[in-house]
Amino acid sequence: MKELGDPQRLGGCVDLCPGPYAGAMATVTEGRPVLWHLAMSHYNEKVRWAFDYKRVPHVRRAVMPPAHALVAMRLGRRDTFPVMTLGDRVYPDSTEIIAALEEIAPDPPLYPSDPAGRARALELEERFDMGIGRTVRQVGYQGVLADPPVAIEMLSIGGPPARRRAVSILFPALARGMRKRFRVPGPGDDGPLAELEAEIAFIGREVGESGFLVGDRFSVADLTAASLLAPVVCAEEMPAGLPPFPQQLQELSARLRDTAGGSWARSIYLEYR
Repeated sequence: MKELGDPQRLGGCVDLCPGPYAGAMATVTEGRPVLWHLAMSHYNEKVRWAFDYKRVPHVRRAVMPPAHALVAMRLGRRDTFPVMTLGDRVYPDSTEIIAALEEIAPDPPLYPSDPAGRARALELEERFDMGIGRTVRQVGYQGVLADPPVAIEMLSIGGPPARRRAVSILFPALARGMRKRFRVPGPGDDGPLAELEAEIAFIGREVGESGFLVGDRFSVADLTAASLLAPVVCAEEMPAGLPPFPQQLQELSARLRDTAGGSWARSIYLEYR
């Protein structure tokens, strides 16, 4: 980390100390993981949930988009969050972070104990990251970026009042960049939504009699599916405190919650998050 300069200063980061650890984490970082994250991102919520589920004491640092890309490059040579640092070690991906947490705090486990179950859970984690994670982001931004006040409020989550002023000024450029980077479709293009609905239907079929995706207990497969779907099935319950979505997205969320897969994801999130 010495070669990185001051990533916190680069990104305007703010320490976020989760309730169970607030007293201990306010000033102590030595020997504890540091989670660099975007407060409003569902990929980042996946990792925050894993930390909280395993009750691993850590420090959280929220960074304003698009400054997070620079911080991420300085930390892990990639331009995406989340990133976890632990001493000189850097974990620049949600899957890598959870794998590291399994070693740091193996109980309660997120990986099934049997090899076949573990392989299947990791396979589903990868599928949901590539499918649900991408399409939720595209569908969400398609609706949110069309409503600048909501978009500005969302992009400002996790920061001081100055962050909201900065996002307001930069919003036109931010919106153009986000549409290009994440291939956000234009109005009337339902391609990503159709993919998302297909993945939610897959989940509805995949859930076993145990109520879980793999085996008979909660695993990384369940956590990944439910965290990545959280913005569209239970946004109001997410710790980040997302602002109310535009009416069109609220109606879509209500419809997705009524499906078997959407209802399952909501119940998993509410019970285990």
